[in-house]
Amino acid sequence: MSLWIPVVTGVLAWLCAIIFGVIADKSRRGTLPRNSAVGIRLPSTMQSDEAWTTAHRKTWTANALIAVIFFLGGGFMLLQSGEMSKTPYLVAAAITFGSLVPILIIQVRLAQKAVH
Repeated sequence: MSLWIPVVTGVLAWLCAIIFGVIADKSRRGTLPRNSAVGIRLPSTMQSDEAWTTAHRKTWTANALIAVIFFLGGGFMLLQSGEMSKTPYLVAAAITFGSLVPILIIQVRLAQKAVH
């Protein structure tokens, strides 16, 4: 496996960790403004600033969990950049990036409950 692949994906995972960490912090504090780029953009959460803030305050831990998973996974991928075997890297990448969708699905369901 080429050296650059684990490095690029590890750094990408760390960038994602930073983004999700900032979103988690702003969601927890109630300072994430309603927008069209980041956050839980469901019809029910976009109805008002109050619904937006309520949904994000109730579900900020999902973003924090994603940030932690991406930080740890990215670090492990970077550690694997000098290894000859690609299996540990592929497992780390699959767990890291594969965890995103199930956690976001849970977050959406929690947000729907929070605003109804």
